[in-house]
Amino acid sequence: MDEAVSGSYSEFVFTQPVSCDADDNALSTGVLSDLQDALTAQAIIEDEPADLGKYGLEQPTARLHITTSSLDATVLVGDTDEDGGIYLMKEGGSTVFLSSASSFGFLKEDWNNWRSTNLMPCALSELSRITVKQGDTTHTVAITHTEDDDGETEDTATLDGADMTDDALQQLYLAVSSVNFIRLVEEPEDKHPEVTVTLTMTDGSVRSLAFAKGGSREYLVRVNNGTFSYGVGQDDLTSILDALTTGSAEEDTDEDREE
Repeated sequence: MDEAVSGSYSEFVFTQPVSCDADDNALSTGVLSDLQDALTAQAIIEDEPADLGKYGLEQPTARLHITTSSLDATVLVGDTDEDGGIYLMKEGGSTVFLSSASSFGFLKEDWNNWRSTNLMPCALSELSRITVKQGDTTHTVAITHTEDDDGETEDTATLDGADMTDDALQQLYLAVSSVNFIRLVEEPEDKHPEVTVTLTMTDGSVRSLAFAKGGSREYLVRVNNGTFSYGVGQDDLTSILDALTTGSAEEDTDEDREE
């Protein structure tokens, strides 16, 4: 989810280069696991070094800023040696350490491998309205959350003013909150969206997904005010539109009468 970390739906989030949820499993078993090994020193090389340049630490190849509940530090990453080691030093420190260079492979990986592919994670309880605009047609789903005497919340909705079935509301919610990109567009182009899905949250904020035709069985998606940077499967949009066509409780009633 771009541009709004405060509503994150994963244990870890990225704040740069864009704000989005992380793929918790990929991050924890990849970079975080490697980082723990990387920051475990194998040897102390020199105290109070007079020449940081010979370790590649005067102009380090990377700076790792690490903040935890008990730590706020920056680690400088320098050159490698002939035996597969890599020189490290805490910024402002006075000791050069040696660690395993193989543990720093994550520095060369694409960070996108660790991000969540879900473009619009949200909870149904956070939604007050879903608007779907396709060409000249606009459908509006108004959602009401009512708490009973036992503290249980009931979610009901209307589709264009008519009562919406519970199943259709769930179908629409799952379709909207399960749009996942299958590829990243290297050079996004400005396009006219064929369908725009706008979510109005209970806190008044607004999020959106705009769909424009891409390749075969693919749509390109723009999240909020971004660019058409994501390729998604055609079925992701079809699921949203299908929920609208079967959403009216009145349609079910009419069908029951016919039977």
